Amino acid sequence: VHPDLGTLASFDRMIAEVRHANGNFHPKVWLLKYSVRQALDVDERAAGRSKGPASDAIYRLICTSRNLTLASTWEAVVCVEGKIAMDREGASVQVGRSVAAFFERASADDRSIPKSCQRLLKEIGRVSFSIEGSTAVRSCDFFWQWPGLKGLDQQLDSGGKIALMVSPFVKAGFLKSLATKFSNVIVVSRQEELDSLWATIQNLIPLENLWVVKSIGGDAGAESIDSLELHAKILLCEY
Repeated sequence: VHPDLGTLASFDRMIAEVRHANGNFHPKVWLLKYSVRQALDVDERAAGRSKGPASDAIYRLICTSRNLTLASTWEAVVCVEGKIAMDREGASVQVGRSVAAFFERASADDRSIPKSCQRLLKEIGRVSFSIEGSTAVRSCDFFWQWPGLKGLDQQLDSGGKIALMVSPFVKAGFLKSLATKFSNVIVVSRQEELDSLWATIQNLIPLENLWVVKSIGGDAGAESIDSLELHAKILLCEY
């Protein structure tokens, strides 16, 4: 038995399938809640009343390119944290509401969501996420797309200077959209991906703006996995 199969088998009781007729489900978003540890009261726990105050909890939002696999690939992660916003603070909860809307839409067809997760989704709409400690980032937004809703390319403003896109998968339509909104577009991807789009991008993006990440071959054998294969997805825009 493969040593990692036991770990992967434990996913069966945690993963719910998401389906829709007009597209693939591809996001990688994690939402975690850390509550203050309290002394255990057996009687209260049995009665279901042992709960920490939501205002003291820390909520962590992680947006990553990482799949639920064991691959040794280049990945990208963005992490922000927040707390329940008090009325007197006047903090923005727009990000929390966007995150809640995303998870509610993704889980709309699943009736087996645990009550603890349902409570988390209700709380997250009141969470103010911050970039505390950063000297440059003053605010953040959470964008997502779904069939029938506004696409990510439509949420980018025009009049930009440079767009740097790092992704193992690129589409001609998205590159065309970037080229119309930014004076300069730089793409980092895989050789085979850029080759397949060459007829479209050769007159759209200068050759010196196309870069390729080469992976390091894995060990010989049927289960060989390339190391340092590009899998990260990053879009950096300068205005």
